[in-house]
Amino acid sequence: MNAPYTFTGEICAEGAERLLNGQLKAVGFQSATGAFGHRELLQRFHELGYTNLPG
Repeated sequence: MNAPYTFTGEICAEGAERLLNGQLKAVGFQSATGAFGHRELLQRFHELGYTNLPG
């Protein structure tokens, strides 16, 4: 994915969906990976076709 604003929007949308589903891993000011888990986010963006999973 080479559109940084689009990817930022996808991260925000995924974060909002996870907040509504009660999938928050840490409270307070957090990075997306701290709040939701880097493996979980990578898996979701892989499912959407945006990234490859690390080998």
